[in-house]
Amino acid sequence: MSRTCACCGGQLSQAFATPDLNRRVSERVFHYGHCRDCGSYQLLDPPEDLGAYYSTAYYSDLREGGETELAHHQLDLVPAALSGRIIEIGPADGAMLRLARARGFAERAAVERDPGCCARLRADGVETVETEDPVTGLAELAPADAVVMLHLIEHVPDPMRLLDAAASKVKPGGMLVVSTPNPHAFSFSVCRARWTHIDAPRHLFLLPARVITDRLGRSGLGLASLTTRDPIGLLLDTLPWGPWSHGIIRNPRAAYYLRAAIRNTALLVERLPLRGSTYTAVYARPA
Repeated sequence: MSRTCACCGGQLSQAFATPDLNRRVSERVFHYGHCRDCGSYQLLDPPEDLGAYYSTAYYSDLREGGETELAHHQLDLVPAALSGRIIEIGPADGAMLRLARARGFAERAAVERDPGCCARLRADGVETVETEDPVTGLAELAPADAVVMLHLIEHVPDPMRLLDAAASKVKPGGMLVVSTPNPHAFSFSVCRARWTHIDAPRHLFLLPARVITDRLGRSGLGLASLTTRDPIGLLLDTLPWGPWSHGIIRNPRAAYYLRAAIRNTALLVERLPLRGSTYTAVYARPA
């Protein structure tokens, strides 16, 4: 197990252990470490066959619905003033990119690992790089006015290297949009190892916003906005309480009432600044 933080080089202490509660691909228990220096959490013992934890169903779930309300919300995360060229890293089948064309993004590009999703993207006219490594994929693409990573950075083994690569593709006057689970979330402080957004072992990292902000600052990108209250964030706030309550109480009826009680309390706390389950940060490069 690595005990050195991949984000800042600090020392990791063991934080919690959890199996794959979300998809139950295996019964293996995974261990996460916590860095006191930067506050990030990191999977200490990732499986050698990590790809096996991304089953066909994982991508089918993402493909269902096409241009759904979710895709509209995703596009709303991109500042309305931007147009021209957009790159999305990890777009699945590209529902958001299909909508982006009508919003003024005449040039669309993507970096994606799933062959089926890549075929769908290419059929829609999206310049697509199929690769397991988004850093090398980005190297093949020209810079863009908007670069988007929605719930992607927590999946990669070297998030700092990916942030550097993504920043290098932001044009002057352009922006980088990053969404990811929030380790300062109220729900994480309650649910801990049973928190839905850990998603072991697919989520290799839980990154505080300041870790991302500090790293992108080295590349000349400044924080333009940070929120946990966007529509997708509000939706994701609802996910942890069901699995957590059923893990605490086996009786379905009792678990239902526990979930309802904690959810009503959580609504009040999660509305506080940066206490929601996920955050979206927008970074700008000066023109």
